[in-house]
Amino acid sequence: KRLGTSAVDDATVRALAAEQQRLCEARERIRAACVARDTVHALTLGLTYVELYRGAKAERRALDFSDLIGRTRELLVERSDATWVLFKLDGGVDHILLDEAQDTAPDQWDILHPLTGEFFAGTGVRELVRTLFVVGDEKQSIYSFQGAAPERLKQEAAAYRETAEAAGEPFAEVPLHDSWRSAPEVLAFVDAAFASPESVEALTTVEAGPALVHTARRTEAAGCVDLWPWLQDEKREEVDAWDAPLDAEPVESADRKSTRLNSSHT
Repeated sequence: KRLGTSAVDDATVRALAAEQQRLCEARERIRAACVARDTVHALTLGLTYVELYRGAKAERRALDFSDLIGRTRELLVERSDATWVLFKLDGGVDHILLDEAQDTAPDQWDILHPLTGEFFAGTGVRELVRTLFVVGDEKQSIYSFQGAAPERLKQEAAAYRETAEAAGEPFAEVPLHDSWRSAPEVLAFVDAAFASPESVEALTTVEAGPALVHTARRTEAAGCVDLWPWLQDEKREEVDAWDAPLDAEPVESADRKSTRLNSSHT
């Protein structure tokens, strides 16, 4: 903050300030270059792994779970013959049950939309009332790593309500306040944890109102909530992973430790 005392002339102070600015900018460029270098290394490793994984699947002619979702979405949404596929399905789908809807990923919602499109479009292939039943609890959303978001459940419910009412079809949203699974102490703790404005904002929208409050029906059995301290790793010497010898023990990054701690807390 201070490059010279009052005894130093102004020209010298200005020169020092200019040099300070030059060095700070150089330091930032060096930092950016290091990040760019490490990013290239990480992407190289990641892309190599992806290609090896794809090769292993192709060799076995196998599909993983993500492939099944992606291929189904492509079949029903993107392919030129999607209309024909949906026409054939329209003749055989009477009811769709979507469970654990709070964990439904965007690609999975994209699959549901065309499957239910004819449900609210008036007369279809058959004279039959088709139904959609969705079950979910935003407080149990744990698949954000797949793109699932608890607020998406509220958004989809609102969209389906609008579609059904526009077609003159009934729509019912039934909140399940009664819990037969847990004890009053446990449910009270969970509801308290989700009562803050920040938690409500993360779970739902302002228009949808606060998160549900549950009532335990198993009042004869008491429950208990134990709060455990955060896990703390032993301090170890920090080693640059790129410069470490091949036989060195793997270094756990701060990001990875934070992720594990958050998962334990959740």
